[in-house]
Amino acid sequence: MRQRTLISLLALGLISVSATSANAQSSGVLAELKALHARLSGAKTLLTPADGRIAGDRLAEWKLDPAKLSPEDKLRLLTVETLAPLALGDAATAVEKARLLAEAAGDDGASLDAAYLGAVASGDAQLAELVLRKRADKADAALRKELSRKRQWTSTVGRKAPEVDITADDGKDFKPAKRGDKVLVIDFWNTLSPPGDKQVASLVKLH
Repeated sequence: MRQRTLISLLALGLISVSATSANAQSSGVLAELKALHARLSGAKTLLTPADGRIAGDRLAEWKLDPAKLSPEDKLRLLTVETLAPLALGDAATAVEKARLLAEAAGDDGASLDAAYLGAVASGDAQLAELVLRKRADKADAALRKELSRKRQWTSTVGRKAPEVDITADDGKDFKPAKRGDKVLVIDFWNTLSPPGDKQVASLVKLH
């Protein structure tokens, strides 16, 4: 009888240790999620494919269920799930997560900004417009002006580009209309506001 009692107590002790370990692991994962969210959403330059791979590996390892997270951690998870595929060029997955993020974001500016990136990168003008409207609800005058400019940009998504010929500095001619399904990025600027070094470096990196 004493042996059975000892075994029972030992089993209870193991269960208690196991539960404590699981809770610690969960807390650790959420701390990692917070750090990863800060890294991706706070990026001042283009996210790299390496960023996307690291985030993707972590997400696959964690297998977090948004329904079981606090509202704050849920937004962090959805933001990472939106930005990680963007870094890898997977616009289809990014916009799918961006829709979920836009729904859950409420008036959280950082989350809405990430959802906007996912929408724009995938060419989903309707989602981008929806996010910009939500973002403007509690924006100050300066931010409203910036958001208004972005809404003008998104209104042109889906329109056919004008058929113009472009001559580069080296004399090479480009005919956008004849590029087929190849992606063409055209960066417009004027002599009064030339692109900065970081912008040029980002375009070169993108190329």
